[in-house]
Amino acid sequence: GKAGSTISVTGTNSFTYSGNPQGPGPLNVSQTGSGCAVSVSYEGVSPTVYASSTNRPTNAGSYAVVATVNDTNYAGGATDTLVIAKISQSIGLAGSDTRPFGADGYSLAFTPGSSSGAVTFSSSNPGVATISSLGVVTILAPGTTTLTVSQAGDGNYLEGSVSQVLTVADGDWDRDGVGDSAELAIGTDPKELHDRPWILASGWNHTLYIS
Repeated sequence: GKAGSTISVTGTNSFTYSGNPQGPGPLNVSQTGSGCAVSVSYEGVSPTVYASSTNRPTNAGSYAVVATVNDTNYAGGATDTLVIAKISQSIGLAGSDTRPFGADGYSLAFTPGSSSGAVTFSSSNPGVATISSLGVVTILAPGTTTLTVSQAGDGNYLEGSVSQVLTVADGDWDRDGVGDSAELAIGTDPKELHDRPWILASGWNHTLYIS
């Protein structure tokens, strides 16, 4: 029979997804006994799907690494496990923004991450501003809210999210001398231009002339 050859797979077996093939190759196999060429193959370990191949894998997952001596007089082999971890994804979004009360709705400016996962949006204070499933922001009142963009992960990327603090500045949209937040507090619409009698809050000293 063939003489034995002792081989082992050396080097790191833990990687992070990079978009390039990764894993130990023939140069990462040490041997004693034959000095002959060694072939290395890779196969996915459930649930990773990857048919046995001599090509190093690219996608995140777990893989069995099999090194085999290629010689007519020697026999030997070794196995190892290769893990390629998912990588974080980066979503681009400004950390803060300021808009005036009364501004038109707008689409939130952001750059999606690298995964193929769905993007979702949320507002921490929908009384100040809401954001639709399409990322359209509607301003409702002066104040502050946090807008969050989340993107699901996929086979190679982790779930990611990023937030922006939106400040809706108080003002006097109808220029009647009473601030927008003050009008909202007493139940009047700060966007309506003197189209109904003014409802004065208790203790206010303000005169509005109705035309």
